[in-house]
Amino acid sequence: MTEVRFPKKSLLDSATRCFLLHEGGEACVYGLSVEGRGNLVLKWYKSHARFDGSVISSIANSPVDGLYRILEFGEREGTPYVLYEFIDGVASAEFDVIPVAEALVALRQVAKTLSALSEKGSHHGDLSPSNVLLTATGDTVLIDFGLVGLGAYAYAAPERFRGRTSDARSDMYSLGLLLYHWICGRDLVETDVVLKTTGKLDSLDPFVELKPTEKLYETGIFSPGELAALEPIWTGLLRNSPEERFEDFDELDEVLEIALYKVCGGEIAILKNKQNLAGRVEKMLQNVPAFSEPSDFCPFPYHVAQGVGKKFPVKLSVLCGLGLILLIVVAVLVLGDRNPDIDDVASMVLENSRNLELKDLPASEVNP
Repeated sequence: MTEVRFPKKSLLDSATRCFLLHEGGEACVYGLSVEGRGNLVLKWYKSHARFDGSVISSIANSPVDGLYRILEFGEREGTPYVLYEFIDGVASAEFDVIPVAEALVALRQVAKTLSALSEKGSHHGDLSPSNVLLTATGDTVLIDFGLVGLGAYAYAAPERFRGRTSDARSDMYSLGLLLYHWICGRDLVETDVVLKTTGKLDSLDPFVELKPTEKLYETGIFSPGELAALEPIWTGLLRNSPEERFEDFDELDEVLEIALYKVCGGEIAILKNKQNLAGRVEKMLQNVPAFSEPSDFCPFPYHVAQGVGKKFPVKLSVLCGLGLILLIVVAVLVLGDRNPDIDDVASMVLENSRNLELKDLPASEVNP
């Protein structure tokens, strides 16, 4: 992983609560409540996983529409991490199936985001249903890119198994497999089956060998018009050789536009399908647990730097001031006409002030 300078004041040290959102093979994903920032998401990589810091840096410094916003990244205690804004959406992997028209609307959005990435010289490299979020506005947001390695085998382009790095055409291949999963509810490339039958994933040509159109036809749930509209997409995406795929994302967008018109019938119908997709997401979000339920709190995966980024609460300052005034008044009333020892009064004031401060601090700071 590219060396990244750790920020002097990390947002991680301003976090007040932490809870586990998801644990995967490459990382644990936590929700953090951060002072002044609200809810954020922390991806804490496992020992064997790494990301390309140069790729992450390029996107963090120049945001792309349809891509999650990275706030901070680097290494902490020897562990790579990425901190990004919380996205109120649902991973597309949570859907059983998505109707063809709605899936095409979503795929076109993803393709436009990938096109913008490509223009910046970057590529996702790990497209899968889990890494595409759908929001209640019917929009798509891509997360988790820049991973060093293959990512999800069932969505990795054949050339990636031959050691080639991710590029626009390898992302296109993954797009085709993503679309098939959305509309069918299962993976076209079942890695275990492929390995058992051919022993190789690098030589697989899904369009020729797996025949996506025939598989969809056999389900009996797709119309002839839908199958015909999808055929050019499979032809231009699901080929073993990158040179046989679409030349660029502009060509892909033209094919997707034609397919949408064939399936939907016009701009108004396309917009209606986006609204339908938004409604599905909104309904699913109603059943998603709140971002921070007390029962879900867990320890931070890192050591929080004591005192970093913490501000003395205004309310406590006011209470301390009132407490000091009250103490002085009480001292005067109790001592009456006697001349109090100034050192005794000062000691009482300081002791009371310290007690007020300690009551509001966490136990870890009171007894370090």
